[in-house]
Amino acid sequence: MTIQRLGAAAVLAFMAFLAGTLGGTANAQFDTFGDFTRLLLGDGACEFSTGTGTPESAVTGDPCDVFLRTDGGAGTIFYLKETGAGDTGWAPFAGGGGGLHPVVETDGGTGQTTFTQGDLLVSDGANSLVTLAAVAVDQVLASAGVGTEPAYTDSPTVATIIATTVRQIGANGQLAELKHATTEVTGMSGATVTASTLIPAGSLVVGVSLLVTTNITGANTFDVGDGVDVDRWGAAIALASSTTTDIADFTILNPVNYAAATDVVLTANGPDFTAGAVRLTVHYLDLTAATS
Repeated sequence: MTIQRLGAAAVLAFMAFLAGTLGGTANAQFDTFGDFTRLLLGDGACEFSTGTGTPESAVTGDPCDVFLRTDGGAGTIFYLKETGAGDTGWAPFAGGGGGLHPVVETDGGTGQTTFTQGDLLVSDGANSLVTLAAVAVDQVLASAGVGTEPAYTDSPTVATIIATTVRQIGANGQLAELKHATTEVTGMSGATVTASTLIPAGSLVVGVSLLVTTNITGANTFDVGDGVDVDRWGAAIALASSTTTDIADFTILNPVNYAAATDVVLTANGPDFTAGAVRLTVHYLDLTAATS
């Protein structure tokens, strides 16, 4: 880098402007520095000089020093030393709106200059941004934990997915969806309790699970079915609150296709139901043919 002190003639034309920009008053004086004339602003602590290249990490100065870059362009000519006593802390300024303003970093204020469409910005430290390059299709962005950059992968491990639908879409619009439908039956009474049309029309039912949300009274146990097969998804289920059922309770293991909307029916074993509540969930597949 080449650094020069401004001659008096060049400085005089800029003095009035600097006084307003830097908040100066009337104090400005010259002294000699080698073969050059140096402008001292205010109490002489502020120095005004020129050179080639950016002063950042190259020109040592103190806060309020000013540097003009002779080979600069828009937003890279005028620099003000804002912080520190070393060679860092130089802030570039640009014209516009009736005066000089701090230069807003290019590329969205990220400071990144090398990236392609599809790249993401991530933090690799407390105050640092880096680009995460886009990758081939059919990969997902997976967290690597707090304090670690995420990464793309085609084989993610996910502990839990919370959704009412999990879908797989093919290139031609074909679709397979794993869905569930849930309801709670309360105030249980009588020989049977029905969750009307809980099973959707056109569904391939994998099974029905349940949670007893309020203690059931009256019956000895109960069965879970569809009104035709009384215990298809559970036989002699306990009455206590927090009781649950799963695949192990099913009396058939193959999925069942329901062309029409169908009820889920709870049947009391022994005496009738007199009270209680159960949350029922139908787990089913929904299939859609290709569209093209």
